Amino acid sequence: MIRKDMTPLDIVEKYPETEHIFREYDAILGECLLCNYLFDSIGDIAAKNKINIEEMIEHLNKGITLPH
Repeated sequence: MIRKDMTPLDIVEKYPETEHIFREYDAILGECLLCNYLFDSIGDIAAKNKINIEEMIEHLNKGITLPH
C-alpha cells in the first residue's frame, strides 16, 4: 500500500498502473508532477501544493491492481 513518505518514483516503479493517476494531478498543479517531483515524498508534494494527502493516497491505493 502507498504511504505519504513514498516518492512518485517508488510508487510508479512498484505500481506502474498508478502513472495515469499522477497524470491527473498535472492539471491541479499546473505542471508535470512526475517531471518535477519525482524524488519528493507525496506528503511533501501535497503540503507544498495544498493537496489533501489522505485523498491522494486513497486515490492512488484504489488504482493499484493487487497482488504486488
